[in-house]
Amino acid sequence: MERKKKVLLALARLCREKAPAGQLEIGFTAQEVAREAGIIRSNASGDLNYLVKEGLVVKFPGRPVRFVTRQYWEESKARNGREDTGRMAVQEIEMNPFTSLLGWNSSLKVAVEQARAALLYPPHGLHTLLIGPTGSGKTLFARTMFRYAQTLGRVTGQAQLVSFNCADYAHNPQLLMSQLFGHVKGAFTGAAQEKPGLVDAAHKSILFLDEIHRLPPEGQEMLFYLMDNGQYRRLGETGSYRSCTTLVIGATTADPHSSLLATFYRRFPVVINIPALAERPLAERLLLLKQLLAGESRQIGRPLKVTADAIRALLLYDCPGNIGQLFNDIRLTCARAFLDATSKGTREVVITAASLPPHVQPRSAAGDNYLQELAGLVLEEEWYIEPDEAGVTAACQVPDLYTLLEKEREANGVEGINNEVQWKRSRQALEEYYHRYLKETVQDWKNARLRLARLVGQDIIALAQEAVKIAREDLPGQVDTSTFLALALHLNACRQRLKAGQEIVNPYLEEIQKEYPREIEVARKVMALIEKKLNLALPPDEAGFLAMLFRAGRQGKEPAGEPVGVVVMAHGSRTATSMAEVANKLVGTNAALALDIPLEGEPQQWLIEATRVVRQADRGRGVLLLVDMEPLISWGEIIAKRTGLKIHVLDNVTTAMVIEAVRKASRFPLHELVAEIGKYHYLEEYWPLEGQGNKIIVATCLTGEGAARRIKAMIREWLGDREEINIVTVNMNGQVTGSGMGWQALKGKGKLVAVIGSVDLKIPDVPFISLEEWLLGQGRWRLQELLQLPAREQDITPQELEAVLAQYLRFLEPGKMLDLCSQITRQLSQSLGRRLLPHHKINLIVHLSCLVERLQAGEQGSFWPGEEEIKRRYPREWLAVAEAMAGLEKNFNITIPTGEIAFVVQFLQET
Repeated sequence: MERKKKVLLALARLCREKAPAGQLEIGFTAQEVAREAGIIRSNASGDLNYLVKEGLVVKFPGRPVRFVTRQYWEESKARNGREDTGRMAVQEIEMNPFTSLLGWNSSLKVAVEQARAALLYPPHGLHTLLIGPTGSGKTLFARTMFRYAQTLGRVTGQAQLVSFNCADYAHNPQLLMSQLFGHVKGAFTGAAQEKPGLVDAAHKSILFLDEIHRLPPEGQEMLFYLMDNGQYRRLGETGSYRSCTTLVIGATTADPHSSLLATFYRRFPVVINIPALAERPLAERLLLLKQLLAGESRQIGRPLKVTADAIRALLLYDCPGNIGQLFNDIRLTCARAFLDATSKGTREVVITAASLPPHVQPRSAAGDNYLQELAGLVLEEEWYIEPDEAGVTAACQVPDLYTLLEKEREANGVEGINNEVQWKRSRQALEEYYHRYLKETVQDWKNARLRLARLVGQDIIALAQEAVKIAREDLPGQVDTSTFLALALHLNACRQRLKAGQEIVNPYLEEIQKEYPREIEVARKVMALIEKKLNLALPPDEAGFLAMLFRAGRQGKEPAGEPVGVVVMAHGSRTATSMAEVANKLVGTNAALALDIPLEGEPQQWLIEATRVVRQADRGRGVLLLVDMEPLISWGEIIAKRTGLKIHVLDNVTTAMVIEAVRKASRFPLHELVAEIGKYHYLEEYWPLEGQGNKIIVATCLTGEGAARRIKAMIREWLGDREEINIVTVNMNGQVTGSGMGWQALKGKGKLVAVIGSVDLKIPDVPFISLEEWLLGQGRWRLQELLQLPAREQDITPQELEAVLAQYLRFLEPGKMLDLCSQITRQLSQSLGRRLLPHHKINLIVHLSCLVERLQAGEQGSFWPGEEEIKRRYPREWLAVAEAMAGLEKNFNITIPTGEIAFVVQFLQET
């Protein structure tokens, strides 16, 4: 028989015998077809693609690609009446490259929706800023946005994504500007001929600028002129402007409020946060781990066997470099294991805990949420990955309800399991768990049944469908799509537990039978079905878990509370309306109301209209007013007095802010919603200065906004509750933020005591304290004297010091380094019997943190003159420092050079 026909028959058998009805988008992988046909995978893959071209097979793109026969596809459409929806499902997968991103419908769901909205926005899309730590995947996300733009026709098929890392030339701004915009002959020394820039190459395409905060201010101004007007000049050019139509995607690891000009930052209507690896669910990290290992298996062409200890360590260790570091650590691990396999002459590469880099150790401490998430993962004893298993996913990333109940039982005490109070506590914990899982986690799967099938297998999908059909007949209104998905995941966990020989014990079965008799009856019918289909013997206790699941369906029907009202007000013809439309479309609601205020309009008339819109938006929980600039900020207070409603105002509104507000409006009361949005968007504050006796401190930065506000917060925290001292933020031009007044107006409000920050306003007789002085301690002593405060030790708070470390460190986690280095300073103080002053501690912590990062990056430690003399003169101090440093060496698998020990010893002697 011809091989191609053999492959087609094998796929037909799989569709006929193993494909569950109604799950058209699942299909079978080339590996599954190859096994069924008895041939190798590469041949099956090639034949399947030929059959697709011939129209005999339907292909579903994804990771991995899946197939069904054309006959099965057509019959299923006819049987289910799904011709239109089936075609739309295929088109959606083909038109959405974001589905290739891990977590696209979970932790990255909001980011993906924002990106799609930005690219869909007519006529050419919206400029976008990606924010996230190093290694979180911003570059990959930008490339995926480009691929999506290609599918939309925003860029031509021949166009390329033009990428540029602004940090590469940050030391030479002139060269950076030349690379970006090009230059004319004679523009600078060495410019012998005219040269086009990257902007030219990005015409009718996308320009991706990584580390965009490294652009100098003049570069930011040139770029936002291009973004606004589609025009630019090359470096040294003075004639007419050139034209360019391009969409700008920027990426930064820094806080954009302090690192970008405010005028430049506002040119990005869409700001997308890419979460760090630690912020993503453990289930996603487990899936990512297996994908990366599968990639390495393909790379070396050998199967990988990964032990359970190695899986747990790679899953749970602190990975401050995010996905980038995880990839490097896995590659190093595989290299070590490959070398070991080669020396032993074995083909199979075995990865054990001994193969891992020394710093890959599980976290020693974790919070309750983390432990609960970990308990929800069913980890396999080991993984066996073949080189041809492209895109294999972990089998059991599913919450384990059995473990949850066991932990609750241990907390209650085994002897008292029949106690009524303890049963109520356990019941509440289970119901809350199911309810939260159904309402939050499972919702992310509603559009991702393909992923669900990869997790649990098609036999479980078919079984769950039959079980739901039974439950719907006896429990009308309690069972829906969410219940089906949760049931499929639970059945898979049940099978895994029984295969592993673990018991299924429900100590509250008697109470469940009394309180949920209808659900118990349905659960027993479902158990009979499970035993028949999976050939398993289920203990009676399993009925209790299934009954709780069906009961949770009723719990999930409780109506949600009314949301907080959201109103967007902005100047322009459609500015507010556009932002509200994008947010409502993404979130799937009409919660955001908009009011566009013309620049030439009469303010009093529009204030009346704004009052009407706010009344319309209120549903009894208050209104969040999102505005673009003055004088709309002050309207909030006026409208609140006129209506009697609770109103909060946030300014500098962006599309991202509106999306976040609409998404969370039903989940938080007004004050908590403001706090949630305010994490990333600052609330405009008035500066009430009363009386001539007040003392005024001026906080400064370039814009008077982001950084100045943080300086203000640090000073206020240090001062405590001193109402007679006012802190005012001022920009580099001497203008008080949000008032339109110069700093001279402050003199009439009180006595100017000091200027603190990054800009010296050079006010006569008013001392300037730099931000560095403030953070390192000396500035606090000065301010204490200027304010004539009682003497006290001016210690920096851990939060402030962590913020300082974040400015220095590239990939290490500031919080972790702060803890480790603080232990060293305490150890040195105790062993040497001397007290370190706060600014000495700070200097030492910053130095040691940067030293560890340099050594981890492969850089050499500094040479320190007179090393031998220092060791000879201070043997006790040398030993104490060497012992303290040993903790860093062990934690990061580094060797600290003796020159660095000599430096610390001399530093301690001098302090």
